[in-house]
Amino acid sequence: MNPILAALFGALAGAAIVWVLVARRRVKLAMFDEIERDSRFGMRRALGHIFPKFSPAVSAISPQFCTIYQQAADAESYGLDQVCGVGYGRALEFLVKDYAKRDNPDSAEQIERASLAVCIQNFMTDPAIRDSTDLARWARNEETHYIRRYAGRDIKDLKRLVALTVALIENSEQRRALERDAEQEKLAFDALQQKSNDKTDTGADGASQGDGDRCPTECGSLPR
Repeated sequence: MNPILAALFGALAGAAIVWVLVARRRVKLAMFDEIERDSRFGMRRALGHIFPKFSPAVSAISPQFCTIYQQAADAESYGLDQVCGVGYGRALEFLVKDYAKRDNPDSAEQIERASLAVCIQNFMTDPAIRDSTDLARWARNEETHYIRRYAGRDIKDLKRLVALTVALIENSEQRRALERDAEQEKLAFDALQQKSNDKTDTGADGASQGDGDRCPTECGSLPR
C-alpha cells in the first residue's frame, strides 16, 4: 500500500476512534446525569414532596397553566433553580389571561395582546383576585429580570402568591356554582308554589259552584 495512503488511513482511523471515545464519554455522563436527576425526582416523591394538583374548575379554565406549572415544578425538583421561576411566571400569565378571556370573550384578542399588568388592571373585576395576581406579577418579575429589586424575595413568594390566586379563583368558581344552584332551587320552588296556588284557586272555584248547586234543604233554607 502506498505509504501516504496508509498514513492517511491511519490518521482517519485514529480520529474516528478518538471521536467514538469522546462521544461515548459524553453519552455516559449524560446518562449518569439523567439517572441522578431521576433519582432526585423519585427521592423527592418518597420524602413527601407535594406535586401540584389543580381542581377541575382551574383545569377547565386554563389547562395550559396546569401543564406549564407542572413542568416548572419538575424543573424545580431537578434543582434547576435558575429556570423554574420563569416557568412559574409563565404559568401565571396563562392562568390570568385564560380566566380573563373566559369572563370577557368579546375582548379575547385584546387580552392576548395586552401585557400582564394591563390585563390584570382592565379585566380582573374581582378585587381580591386582582390584588393577588398583581402581587404575583411583581414576584414573577423578580424571577425574569436581570436585577432583583426586592431583597429577601425569592421563588417561594411567587409560588405562594400563585397558590393564593388559584385558591381565590377556585373560591370564585365555587361561589358561582352555588349561586347557580340557588337560582335553580328558587325557580323550582317558584314553580311548585305556582302549581299550589293554581290548585288552591281551582278548589275555591269548585267550592263556590258546589254551594250554588246544593238544594235548599242541604243549605238549611227550606221555606216554611
